[in-house]
Amino acid sequence: MNHFANNGKEYLRKKSSMEDDIKYRQGRSKKQVESTEAAMQVTIIAGAIFIVSLIIYNLFTS
Repeated sequence: MNHFANNGKEYLRKKSSMEDDIKYRQGRSKKQVESTEAAMQVTIIAGAIFIVSLIIYNLFTS
């Protein structure tokens, strides 16, 4: 009967981590979230470089 004494604590501990998963990771693992964020950073930086270079190119050719 003593093994049931900890159920409330275990449920609360799991619930808080589940809330974080639902709010921020939406069921994905932490590694998947981090790799997606890294890919987005690279994409945004590359896009910004492309736009700036396109503006500079148009300034010199026009």
